[in-house]
Amino acid sequence: MVRFNPVTGQATRFKHEPENPNSLLDNRISALLEDRQGRIWVGTYQCGLHYFDPQREEFVRMMPDESDLNRIHAPMLEGKIWQNDPFVSILYQDRKGGFWVGTNGKGLNHFDGETGQRTFYAPSTIDDPFKHYWVLEEGRYGQIWLGTIAGGLYKKDLFRRNFQSYPEVRGIVSGCESKAEPGVLWLGSLEKGLIKFDVNSGEFFRYPHDKNKANSIGDNSVRACYEDRDNNLWLGLGAASKAKNRVEGIGGLDRLDKSTGVFQHYPIKTDPADEFNETVFSICEDKYGYL
Repeated sequence: MVRFNPVTGQATRFKHEPENPNSLLDNRISALLEDRQGRIWVGTYQCGLHYFDPQREEFVRMMPDESDLNRIHAPMLEGKIWQNDPFVSILYQDRKGGFWVGTNGKGLNHFDGETGQRTFYAPSTIDDPFKHYWVLEEGRYGQIWLGTIAGGLYKKDLFRRNFQSYPEVRGIVSGCESKAEPGVLWLGSLEKGLIKFDVNSGEFFRYPHDKNKANSIGDNSVRACYEDRDNNLWLGLGAASKAKNRVEGIGGLDRLDKSTGVFQHYPIKTDPADEFNETVFSICEDKYGYL
């Protein structure tokens, strides 16, 4: 992991050190979160969870503790490291201060910010056959939306133990709730384009890529969804591979005019001669309105 100071230009690298118990468990960083207390939480490919102590310039590893079963940690790995390709895929702090730690292959943990109690949702609880959890979004009224690759979309209300399944959609890898349209979820799928879900009516509407329509979405693989301060919906596109037989599309960045359903494409290429646009995995907006 690298910490960069934009004022001084100084960069500090933190790595796994086999003899140092206060170093990273793994050099492959898979998730980051700054919580409300200013701590930096770090998830890795080895199902490891840590937070960074800035006073001591070291990492605190959050491991299971038999004397404190509710101690915050990620579901731990059993067996070989690549047995189920496990890693911490989701780090999220909800409005109550609770932490959600989602993994690929080892289920989902929630830590109550008020009581400190841990709740573990095993893969069988969230009926996803491949156990790959990719996106977690907190709804306007506190409900939790979970997107998975194989199982699709799930919802957990405040007092519900299990997750409710929406089998109409599959392969959800990104999503956001509309600030301008309460009750509307925009979902990015791995191969089926953009999906609009009206929570109130329960209706789904798809925006697929159409190679014969220049103003359709640029790619059927939607890796990121972001609604900016002007209520424009921006989409990160691409299959992360030049294998055209995987999904149709050209990758890059799209903006949707929600009133007309027209997409405007913004090519992103490292090589102008390359026909393939680079995959966009994440979008955010700074205080000046730049993406």
